[in-house]
Amino acid sequence: MVLFKERWSKHRTSLLKIPTNLIIATFLFVAFFSIFLTLNHNIFNTYAWDVGIFNQVLWSTLNGRPFYYTMEPFWSANNNFLATHFSPILVLVLPFYALYPKPETLFVIHSAIIALGVIVAYKLSYLLLRNGRYALIFSSLYFFNPLVVGQAFSSFHLEDFFMTLMMFTIYFFVKKDWRKYFVSLALTLMTIEYAAIPLIFFGVAMLLMINRWGSSSWGVKFWIPLITIISSLLYFLAIQNIQLSLGLIQLNIHQEWRILGANSIIEVPLKVLENPVAALNALSYDSFYKTWYLLMIFAPVLFLPLLKPAYLIPISPWLIIALFSNYPAYYVIFTHYPAFVAPFIFLAAVYGYRKIAKNISAKVTKLKKLAPIVMLAITIVSLFVASPRIESVSYLARADLQHVAKVYETLNLVPRNASILAQDNIFPHVSDRFEAYTIPSPGWEGFSSISIETLNDTLAKKPEYIIIDLKADNQYSRAIGETILWTLSRFDAPPYGLLLEYDGIYLFKLGYRKLP
Repeated sequence: MVLFKERWSKHRTSLLKIPTNLIIATFLFVAFFSIFLTLNHNIFNTYAWDVGIFNQVLWSTLNGRPFYYTMEPFWSANNNFLATHFSPILVLVLPFYALYPKPETLFVIHSAIIALGVIVAYKLSYLLLRNGRYALIFSSLYFFNPLVVGQAFSSFHLEDFFMTLMMFTIYFFVKKDWRKYFVSLALTLMTIEYAAIPLIFFGVAMLLMINRWGSSSWGVKFWIPLITIISSLLYFLAIQNIQLSLGLIQLNIHQEWRILGANSIIEVPLKVLENPVAALNALSYDSFYKTWYLLMIFAPVLFLPLLKPAYLIPISPWLIIALFSNYPAYYVIFTHYPAFVAPFIFLAAVYGYRKIAKNISAKVTKLKKLAPIVMLAITIVSLFVASPRIESVSYLARADLQHVAKVYETLNLVPRNASILAQDNIFPHVSDRFEAYTIPSPGWEGFSSISIETLNDTLAKKPEYIIIDLKADNQYSRAIGETILWTLSRFDAPPYGLLLEYDGIYLFKLGYRKLP
């Protein structure tokens, strides 16, 4: 009990050192994004990928079928989410999700996890700069950084946990609190199977900079990074085998590196070396967007990370994967993928600024005072420039609320536990059941035949209800509805009857033979 009181006293003292305005801003951040994402969800602007996935996975786990989901039989033969993405960190989410097992809870968790990273950003900045004012400025930069804001607008993803837990891992490494470092390292590895890759390169970077880590013994400075590299590598290799044993189907449906000629992440660096011509073609594909992507990574932090290039080693794997890809989601800011970059960019920016701060010349002193203001201004400007990419904002502004109300009225006709096939933007609202199904959009690149195949397999299971909305705002969602409607129309003796047709909304019921 005495030990517990001592530890709590230390934590309380540590928390009291965080500025009150930063704590208030953190709560406002959580409130804003929780409310915004809930409103977005309420107008049917969240989708099966990925809100529906996580809601069904967590609901199924709570109700006796761990990590069960129905949406990706083309990737998970046994309908086990851990086969697709090995992320046992979700177990830690369950107690919070259980309080109110709905997508809205996921939005609060998502916002809180990202906001927690801001607190760590302050602690890390203070540790390195020893200046509360500068630490507050840098934590504000983290708040407003397009990489972080983009993640916040992207709903619930596994990368939320990676980004914040990686910040903790970095913080405890810099602080040389090795027990907490290894706990954070283990939790970071548990977020997603690919977390091991940047962690391996983080260990490499720290090993290369072994002489810059203060007064710790040489043995500690050598063994800690080495253990990080070895444990992350072994974890990554073990997880590949575990995923295969759980039923992972290795299909490169997206063909993310079609131009390069690679079929997986592992093949990307090999193909770059083997075929320079294909590598150049892949790199030049969408060159404007890739250049803009790099600018949006470095400009908001005044290119300070370039002053400490060694600290950028951990982001090199993701930059290679993204820049040699032909899959746009990898090289735009307002998705969840830049989470693999954000912690290391922030660390390098703080060290870059510290390098300037150590210079005592008059001109650099003026620059030192000006840099935080300029960085904050650039960050805010970059957010405004990038804001058109936040499609959710425009959806909220132009939502047809009368039509939305009609979709809810239609859903109320479906019994609570009935099996259902739903369009992907409706799926999150019915995903709290074992027998909820959807199909990928035939409009997605590489999914045309898989969409039809998944639909036929789902219809063979005879879900009791089918709901589609041909007035959905998203073109890919409408394509799903049109595909389902077209397929049902081809039956000579349709197993489904039209229960309701209402403002572009169709509700079919198995075996229904009466008038709509």
